[in-house]
Amino acid sequence: MVTTRSNIKARYSRRGQGGDKVTMAIIMLVFLGILYAIVHKSGWMRTSEHNLNLIQNGSFETWHKGAPISWVIEGITPFDKPEEARHGAHILGIFNKDTVKKGAYQIVQLDPNVTYNLFFFIKGTSYSYGDIGYEIRYCGENVKATEELKPGKHFYTGIGQWQQIYGQFSGASCLELRFFSCCGSRLLVDDVFLAPSNIKRTSQ
Repeated sequence: MVTTRSNIKARYSRRGQGGDKVTMAIIMLVFLGILYAIVHKSGWMRTSEHNLNLIQNGSFETWHKGAPISWVIEGITPFDKPEEARHGAHILGIFNKDTVKKGAYQIVQLDPNVTYNLFFFIKGTSYSYGDIGYEIRYCGENVKATEELKPGKHFYTGIGQWQQIYGQFSGASCLELRFFSCCGSRLLVDDVFLAPSNIKRTSQ
């Protein structure tokens, strides 16, 4: 076999192309590793989890004109207190001087044939028991719910600490979840999450 200058040049050219591919593959792996670290640290990885949440803006991260979007505000001025946030950078704060219980609520349409998990965190300061808490209302006559999610008003029982409320219900075609305060008391709310029971939240 006669080795010509053109053959040698072609051989080294192929080797060079192979080396370039390996180098590009290594660079790509390093880039993906750095990108994953940045995304994971920033919390963007929770985006898919938030997409599973049937409560809109349940972490209260998005506000417009002084109020969290997707929540109906009842004659009060909601406030944000970022330093108290459990996750993310914002929470819902409710302060109401009136003796009538007012706050914020959201209504969610549901499938009555599905069992749902609902949980959230509340924290507050009140002058007397019953001034702050949450209220549950359902659409449907055959709703079954755990004690924490029975229809009606439920009052905050913590002492300046975050209290996790967790429960399960079924048979409802809609849910109205309402947070309230009265009589000069303050209530903080964060991490409201609602999803079918077969979907598990990865962070709490």
